[in-house]
Amino acid sequence: MISWVPKQYMKAWDQFYQDCDEETQITLDSRLDLLLNLGNQCRRPVSAHLDDGIFELRAKNARILFYFGPEKTIIFLLGIIKKKSKVPPGDIETAKRNRKKIQQGEVELNEINNP
Repeated sequence: MISWVPKQYMKAWDQFYQDCDEETQITLDSRLDLLLNLGNQCRRPVSAHLDDGIFELRAKNARILFYFGPEKTIIFLLGIIKKKSKVPPGDIETAKRNRKKIQQGEVELNEINNP
């Protein structure tokens, strides 16, 4: 039973997902299912806290940064292909800026196309 609702900043999830290879998409699908079911109880290897309420959904070297929003929403902010052992601080800062725009009402959230 899915208990959390996925949303996205602009088209962060959709565009990133579309650019991933099929094997990564399959992994993202299964990890997303776990995240939607477990929400903020989800841990490694599926999800990990990065900084200041920003988390990563982990699938191979693909990472989608998100935060837990109100009313059991999971809001995806930015997708990246990780090239080093850690997510670059600049990407975390971009995710924080995107979250701030959402929280200040500057942008509307979108549904994701493949939950």
